Amino acid sequence: MRIGIDVRMLGYSGIGTYIEGLIKGLTKIDRKNQYFLITNREESGSFPPNFEIKRINARIFSVQEQWELYSLIEKEKLDIFHFPHFFSLFFCPCKMVVTIHDLIPLIFPNEFSIAARLYCRLMISHSLKKSKKIIAVSQNTKKDILNFFHTPEEKIEVIYEGVDEDFHPVTDRHLLSEIKSKYHIDAPFILYAGLRKPHKNLVSLIEAFRIFKKSGSKEKLVIAGKEDRRYPLEQEIKKMGISQEVILTGHVSRQDLVLLYNAADIFIFPSLYEGFGLPVLEAMACGRPVIASNRSSIPEIAGDGAIFFDPYNVEEMARAIETVLNNESLRCSLVEKALKKAGAFSWIETSKRTLRVYEEIQKTNENSAGQ
Repeated sequence: MRIGIDVRMLGYSGIGTYIEGLIKGLTKIDRKNQYFLITNREESGSFPPNFEIKRINARIFSVQEQWELYSLIEKEKLDIFHFPHFFSLFFCPCKMVVTIHDLIPLIFPNEFSIAARLYCRLMISHSLKKSKKIIAVSQNTKKDILNFFHTPEEKIEVIYEGVDEDFHPVTDRHLLSEIKSKYHIDAPFILYAGLRKPHKNLVSLIEAFRIFKKSGSKEKLVIAGKEDRRYPLEQEIKKMGISQEVILTGHVSRQDLVLLYNAADIFIFPSLYEGFGLPVLEAMACGRPVIASNRSSIPEIAGDGAIFFDPYNVEEMARAIETVLNNESLRCSLVEKALKKAGAFSWIETSKRTLRVYEEIQKTNENSAGQ
């Protein structure tokens, strides 16, 4: 097979991590098929002989990508093209696979402009109709697709994401002390890692932390993730009078994030909606006790490796923090279950199942051609 994969979102959070994990897995398990990785920038790194980088000029979400990708697919005579995101070609000369991570533009439309909402709805609908197969990253995402669109259920394949091997327990106290010093963390801390968009529910987290602090705990709250100027948190923190207790790190590298997970007393994830919830899995793989929202895909992914709370109830969130921090046997039990649960997710398995999707499509193509 000659398979194209759009990798232009490498380096993005979420989808970029998915692309990186999928490609890394495919390079390990498949030497037979020919892969064409489509980018719009210089990509470094070495690949096996059956993986080839192809560069186009078109940026994501542009009109230009429609004809540039079409022309490339025609030129390379591709059998399958995989869009690891919801946007695809209106006219594609080969069979398409699309991965749907979530339906945030439809579930939280206020986070998007009117034009962006319309574009997302149109493109998601088109991609679902025209794709030969749809990969959903969780049962929850599959359920959302079925609820919002008239998509035949048999077209949807649920394939979980993996967790990178970089995320593992670290016991070197010197490294853990250094990472705390780097980010000016001078006390035990609770960690959140991820984006700062409204559906991540960080204002409620800060309020729950304020309530928890009334108990006299020395814990601080560390919010790790790139600043989003559209949704500043500093004002909310100041208003609640806990500016000295909350640390905003800004963007952190993967290496630093691994160490922050390991240095934290607990990891908290209050999101109102996730398609998968990768930070939860990363924290579990690092052997951290996790407390998390009981909404969307999060309980599906975390299973018995986390304690859950209602993200709309800040008092319940505060009680969950206090319960886990004050119960050592519970923390030990959570860590044991978390490591076991996280071990079931790997990018190799994601890649194997994705390759089977490609093979099923190709087999259907060959059977149709032979009739």
